[in-house]
Amino acid sequence: MQGAHDLLESERGWFCLAVLACATLLVALKAITGADWISVAKYLVVTLVTSKTISALTGSVTRATPDAVQTPTASS
Repeated sequence: MQGAHDLLESERGWFCLAVLACATLLVALKAITGADWISVAKYLVVTLVTSKTISALTGSVTRATPDAVQTPTASS
C-alpha cells in the first residue's frame, strides 16, 4: 500500500491518474479502443517509473554531495 500512498502524494501520480481517467472516459465513449487504452496505460507506467527512478537517483547524488565545497584559489 506504500506505493499507492506515494502515488497519491506526488504531482506526477495525480497527473497520471487524471490521464488514465480521461483515457477510460474515451473508451467508455468509444472514441478509442481497448488496445489504445492499454497503450496509454503502458506509457503512463513507464513514464511514472522512469521519473521516480530519475528523481531517486538525483536525490541520492544530492545527498552524497558535500554542502560546502571549497574551490582552490589562485593564491593557494
